[in-house]
Amino acid sequence: MITRLLILGLLMQKPLSGYAIQIYLQRGQTDLWAGIQSGSVYHALKKLTREGLIVIQATEQTGNRTKVIYAITNEGKKVYRQLLRESLGTPFLHFPTGIYAALSFLDDLPREEVILAIDRQIELLEQALTRWNACEKENEATLLRSLERVPTYIHLLFANARQHIETDLHSLRTLRELLPTIEPVPLLPEDEAF
Repeated sequence: MITRLLILGLLMQKPLSGYAIQIYLQRGQTDLWAGIQSGSVYHALKKLTREGLIVIQATEQTGNRTKVIYAITNEGKKVYRQLLRESLGTPFLHFPTGIYAALSFLDDLPREEVILAIDRQIELLEQALTRWNACEKENEATLLRSLERVPTYIHLLFANARQHIETDLHSLRTLRELLPTIEPVPLLPEDEAF
């Protein structure tokens, strides 16, 4: 849903090539906060075209490359607005479900292996935070070149995402500190019958 929303939203602004859409999404670091990888853009464009939500407006030949320009259709505009309403109206709770599930079975791996995995998670989150902070500065500079000021909601969005990363980092660092002292406990009582 998020890939569709972002692509249709960009095409609401103006017709774009798949490459231009990728660049806009890369600048917004959507791989970091939305899990959108570059390759998924072309797949989504093909699907949106098949569904009649976008059309090929033009093709341009540059050397050996063909550049396809996509535009949103009236039906695409309707779907975009519906996706926008759904996204704005649906609360999204941030839970690192993968780590929650794995920690439920903490004692099924050697403690040293768990500690190494947590250390790696911390390292990756620190890298993500560094990248996020750089992205925030870059986007602010880009917006300031085209607008008089950066809208307040943009600052709020970046701050919110940063706080999520920082909270996850804090939790993992605390867990890392406690891991050597945590005693194994069975997840299910042995004598419980259903």
